[in-house]
Amino acid sequence: MGVRSIIRLLLLLVLLVLAGGYATAFLSRDACIDQAWSELAPLGIRGHALGGSDRPLLKSDLEARVVGPFRVEVSYLVLDGLQSTVYARRYEALPWERKKVSEESHRIEAL
Repeated sequence: MGVRSIIRLLLLLVLLVLAGGYATAFLSRDACIDQAWSELAPLGIRGHALGGSDRPLLKSDLEARVVGPFRVEVSYLVLDGLQSTVYARRYEALPWERKKVSEESHRIEAL
């Protein structure tokens, strides 16, 4: 086996791992939403709309997207009048488990 064959084999292996990582993340989006919802539902998060009515956070408000191989981001928006806050949780989605890696929030101010 020559050097070129070894390099091709290594590149193919890296490509397979990346493709598997993105496929795993794509297939884990719903499971990550379920895991996030199981942590958020007991908190009773409520948003306050501009009209004065409180609106509870629903499971359908959570969105998941693939952000990298083996990485899924679950985000949701909580209203507070003219302002709101976007929360994002990142999960490591391995074939055998999912775990929360980070959590952040971004306040969106009114113009």
